[in-house]
Amino acid sequence: MIKIKYIFNLLSISNMRYRIAFFLPWIGIFIGTTMLLLVNGIMHGMEEEIFSSLNNLKKGYEIKSFSNKELESILSYLDENRISYEIVKTRDIIISNNDDYMLVNMLITDGDNNLNNITIGAGIANQLQLEKNDSVLIISPLDIDFSSMKVPTLKYMVDSIYAVPVVDFDRRYVFANNSPAINMIYSDKKVLIKKELSSLELSAIKQKFKNIDISYWKDNYLELISAIQLEKIMYSTFAYMLVLISCLGNFTISNFIITNKLKEISILNVIGFDKLKIKKIISIIMLFFSFFSSILGLLFFIVLIKFNLLEPLTSNLFPIDLFYNFSIKIDAPYFLLILVLNLITVYFSSLMAINVIEKEKIIDVIKEN
Repeated sequence: MIKIKYIFNLLSISNMRYRIAFFLPWIGIFIGTTMLLLVNGIMHGMEEEIFSSLNNLKKGYEIKSFSNKELESILSYLDENRISYEIVKTRDIIISNNDDYMLVNMLITDGDNNLNNITIGAGIANQLQLEKNDSVLIISPLDIDFSSMKVPTLKYMVDSIYAVPVVDFDRRYVFANNSPAINMIYSDKKVLIKKELSSLELSAIKQKFKNIDISYWKDNYLELISAIQLEKIMYSTFAYMLVLISCLGNFTISNFIITNKLKEISILNVIGFDKLKIKKIISIIMLFFSFFSSILGLLFFIVLIKFNLLEPLTSNLFPIDLFYNFSIKIDAPYFLLILVLNLITVYFSSLMAINVIEKEKIIDVIKEN
């Protein structure tokens, strides 16, 4: 411990004062670690909130592109295998409130609620100035009766308003219950499987019904998932650049300090300190500071979350009316990955600087000084 303390003082103290330059790389790693955790926390929290909200409305697997005869066989197969399902009808319609209207997709299910009720998205409600219990008009131009030139219209009451402010979901979909009146609107049928299927169950369905199109609900949002992942990688790369710059600074500063302290290090070697042991102690010091800076970054991030110090930042960057009111969480495995990368990067950057000790001959260094 005395040897470690002596070499630490040798590296960090000059003229009886601590070298500020020695601590700058560790400050950079501390800031870089905090930024990496912040980026991951925001993107992970947003992604989790987005897809948990979507999952409440669109979950499980969707089967489409089948004939009426195939539908009977599909339903029979699902009943035999005790797989819960729901038949959903879809149709592009116009929803209107007075002189305001929007083109949306209506999903019709066999619900137990009032048949005259409809659920609309917050985006639709805002544009059409609708509130709960207001009346709306559903118009289906695609089902016009050319003999009479009449367009089917239905009147509904807004039962509830949901909010999914991503990919314009709450501006595109309305949900209604099946009713005799709605049969005047032609609609495409889909079968929604409400449970998660195992790979064997999914494979069995595909093998038995080869002409159908079956997909997991998240498959419709692959572009959104890719965009979130790309953004996460991009911001994380910028944050880790700070760590790399700090490691480069660590190499430059360590190389400068060790070069200027070669005489003292050579004297240590003369009085019994092995060169390999000196290099090992310097590496331990560098790794300790890297570990300490990373842990300090984690603790600082925990404090920011615990005392809601990040709320002003997230509320400005992600307004609730445009995004989700998501929570930022700490991803422990991700922090361990950051810690390992920090240690590896610092080790190799300091190793290049430490090699100066091996290259110089002791007697030459002492004579020069």
